Amino acid sequence: RSQKISPFSKIIFITSHFARFYLISLKAGHCPDLAKDRAYKKFLDLHSENCDRDFLESFKRVFA
Repeated sequence: RSQKISPFSKIIFITSHFARFYLISLKAGHCPDLAKDRAYKKFLDLHSENCDRDFLESFKRVFA
């Protein structure tokens, strides 16, 4: 099923959800570094089963 989803859609899925969690964490008063870590953890908790591992690892390298 993952092969039918375009690479662009996979990137948009990861980045849009991460951005939402990041903004929520910033609004809660966390510093940007902590907000980034919390957002990535929240994303993994909720969506890691739905993501292509290669795209997820690439995203992590960019934002680590």
